[in-house]
Amino acid sequence: MLMQPEQKHLIHLSLNWEKALKSGLVGSAAEIGQHCGLTAGRVRQIVRLSGMASEIVGFLAGLEGEKALRGYSEARIRFIVALPRVNQVRAFEEKFGVNLSG
Repeated sequence: MLMQPEQKHLIHLSLNWEKALKSGLVGSAAEIGQHCGLTAGRVRQIVRLSGMASEIVGFLAGLEGEKALRGYSEARIRFIVALPRVNQVRAFEEKFGVNLSG
């Protein structure tokens, strides 16, 4: 649960870590970091990805395979996390040329 699934987007790890923290399986981001060899800050940065709009999280979670994942790297989506949730879907759609609104 604490390691990233192969050929899956980083959002899966983010969701897993968020669940582990909320359920009490782990006590803190620092504990996850110790287990995975990361700083607590880096763990928090990854966990914040799961806080994006549900449409974006669902889209990213559905990506499989290296080719599909390449276009949606963490570096390319990181700016979305900082936006207000009401603006995230539109910004994601504009940046990546996809339609998440149905």
